[in-house]
Amino acid sequence: MTTETRNTYAHLIALAIALLCFLDLGAAFIEAAYAFGLLATEVPPAVALVALAFIAPLALVPFRRPLPKAAFVALLVFAIGCRVVEPMLQRMPRVIVAGLGFGVLLSLLPVWITRLGRQSAGPTVAGALALACAAAALTRVGGVDASRHLPLAALPLLAVALVSWKTEEPPPAESTPVETDASFPRTLGLVLGLTCALALALSAFMAPGVMARWFYLSHLGVHAMVGVSWAAALALLVFQPQRLGRVPLAIATLAFAVALTMALFTAQPSVASYPSKWLPSSGIHVWPRIALLLSGTVPLAAGAIAGELRAAPRRLAIAFGLGGLLLLLLVAAQILTTIYDYVPVVGSLFRNRFWIVTALPALGLAASTLLVRTPPSALPRGALAPLLALAVLGIAGSRVTEPAPAETAPVSKQSLRVVSYNIQQGYAKDGRKDLDAQLALIKELDADVVGLQECDTSRLAGGNADTVRYLANALGMHAYYGPSPPAGTFGVAVLSRHPITAVATHYLESTGEQTVLVVADVAVGQKNYSVAVTHLGNDGPLVQQQNVLAALPERGVILMGDFNFVPGSPQHRLTLAKLADAWDTAGEGERRPDEIDHLFVSRDLRVRAMRYRREPASDHPALFGEL
Repeated sequence: MTTETRNTYAHLIALAIALLCFLDLGAAFIEAAYAFGLLATEVPPAVALVALAFIAPLALVPFRRPLPKAAFVALLVFAIGCRVVEPMLQRMPRVIVAGLGFGVLLSLLPVWITRLGRQSAGPTVAGALALACAAAALTRVGGVDASRHLPLAALPLLAVALVSWKTEEPPPAESTPVETDASFPRTLGLVLGLTCALALALSAFMAPGVMARWFYLSHLGVHAMVGVSWAAALALLVFQPQRLGRVPLAIATLAFAVALTMALFTAQPSVASYPSKWLPSSGIHVWPRIALLLSGTVPLAAGAIAGELRAAPRRLAIAFGLGGLLLLLLVAAQILTTIYDYVPVVGSLFRNRFWIVTALPALGLAASTLLVRTPPSALPRGALAPLLALAVLGIAGSRVTEPAPAETAPVSKQSLRVVSYNIQQGYAKDGRKDLDAQLALIKELDADVVGLQECDTSRLAGGNADTVRYLANALGMHAYYGPSPPAGTFGVAVLSRHPITAVATHYLESTGEQTVLVVADVAVGQKNYSVAVTHLGNDGPLVQQQNVLAALPERGVILMGDFNFVPGSPQHRLTLAKLADAWDTAGEGERRPDEIDHLFVSRDLRVRAMRYRREPASDHPALFGEL
């Protein structure tokens, strides 16, 4: 192996590790900052300060020359060290450490591209981005990031060893062309395109399971299509890079962008009239599959763009600082599609706009490929092996971690135990992320059916975690997560030991935050139940409860959730006209007059026992009922 080849592999693997940490820290930073503001109902100054991480590359503007190798390696060690430490932290320390590591890695990217040089930058960035996304996807096949529980202390040493692997310094970099005012816009356009590729990786491809939720596809199928597409793209870069000229690359990337836009548009529930019933349908799956099979254009376009970046360090730093600002705006826009009702003036503009906001990076990436002038250089053949290995492991992992409850659960007990639980996005009452404590409580209650609220799934604001998949797999239950993430609703779900035979999502009338009711038909032996779960808007609007009651049958109904109204309220009295309050039928148990978590049943059902379990694992108690 020649020194040049060895250096290429060293940079490829080291950059892949760095980009993996960049994606992990970015997701953790966004999740922690969002959760801190959500739980505190404010954005503290420290969070606003750390948000400057997105424009951290501007810190390099004073330097006329690239960073020395020693400084580069030291900053890399610091950033990856942040990734090692971050999982051990909670609340504000986690926000700060994740933000610092994210900002440093974003700042090092233009330095790294400059060090690679024109010939190596394109294929190295393409291969590293593909490897990073494949590794991130592998660690998240179970719904949450499994790497957070693994020893990662060796990563900084590994990264330093790989970057320092060179036995010889590279030849002097080719002279940088003197930029004119006209050339900087092109450099900026290329950097913004690379930023769009990073935004797509953050919001979708680091955890392909999020797209399974967006489009109601199987996790296995999504992992397989993305893995095949990205492996084929890198194979093209290995064997036929000359085919990746500006025109074919632009056409392929535009086709991906159009397919993704159409996929997201058709997945966006239409709720023009209220209430609106929505059923999962196979009819919306054509565009998503086309987009997934064309997604390999993302690393190819990112690599082609990186290979064109030959600006002076100061200009490059300015361009990447503006690119970081674009990334911040894209992230903020996606979060606004969920919290629009809490943001004055501009919030309403983002309602039902998830599809536009999420498609924008794909369209921006396609536009920037028009600035590419020459095909990228070839990627070394050996780079295909780790990608193929990660893709195969990801596909196998998605199959192994697929919730696999029994087709028919034994009906040995004489009762049906149900639990309603608002898990507050997996956060404890004191603001710590503690999904495992919530899982332990559900297991302790030995529930047959669980209704979850605030289990928002597969969103960048939640770190791309699929909490419903994780809980269903750990509990060995069937699951239905009703509102597709593009709807921007509170996450509500039904988990059941017994088979779920039919499902529906009902979008409730709302002038503010969108809310839903999910209904799942559960077969318990020869008896069928209509299990309904909801989370009403603030103060439990009367019209929303009217929508809920109108959607329910007359018999076999179990209705539970966070209703945001108290016993004796007009909404409560309205409900009692059709259903029975489980506390009244149980005739026992201690209930406070300010409770907003309720369980109602149709009058043909009898509740034997009721109780609240107040634990610090969430800001809501778990409501337990035995029928």
